[in-house]
Amino acid sequence: MYPLIGSNVLIIPLQNGIEHYEILEGRFGKNAVAGTIGGLEVYKSGKKLVWRRSGNEHINLASRDNAARRRLSRELRPILNSTGIKTSIGNDPKKILWEKLVRMCAIVGVCAASGLPIGKVLQDNGWKNSLVKALKAATEIAKADGTSVSVSNALSAILALSPKFEPSLLKDLKRKKPNELDAILGAVVRRGEKLGVGAGPIAELILKIKKKYKLK
Repeated sequence: MYPLIGSNVLIIPLQNGIEHYEILEGRFGKNAVAGTIGGLEVYKSGKKLVWRRSGNEHINLASRDNAARRRLSRELRPILNSTGIKTSIGNDPKKILWEKLVRMCAIVGVCAASGLPIGKVLQDNGWKNSLVKALKAATEIAKADGTSVSVSNALSAILALSPKFEPSLLKDLKRKKPNELDAILGAVVRRGEKLGVGAGPIAELILKIKKKYKLK
């Protein structure tokens, strides 16, 4: 990739997880910008590309480099805002990545393990309990990794989702497509193992998902 990336190029991945950013930052330094996206669902249905907007579409970006943040504010944010996508720019990449990863770990894990949209998950006491346990486990791992994430704020964001919401992982598993199970749940478990923090509820969801969808 080096021949394609000059010294003034900013790399902005919007993938779920945390490991991808660490790889990019390790290789490209201040050229790597952390990014997350929410409130916007894009997927293929046959030959059609389907966009679903929630009315609260947003992109969060973060860089520790002052010059990079100024460029993002001056050059990129106006373009994104003009499309109706609210854009925030911060100085703590790990913070924005963990805030989303904690939520996604719980939502994705329980929806995929149950095969249900989030509304039905929340109506079932057993699955809701699994979601809360996964949420708490992920926040403890984030804390050990140097990032404080509020369990109550994360749960409030989950409760605000449309009852019909299905994470892309669930759709991919149903269609037997490549998926982000390892990038989301697997990454949290690996980080917990590295830091000596238990990830039992999350590991349990991974096992249920693999059994349900016959994954290796």
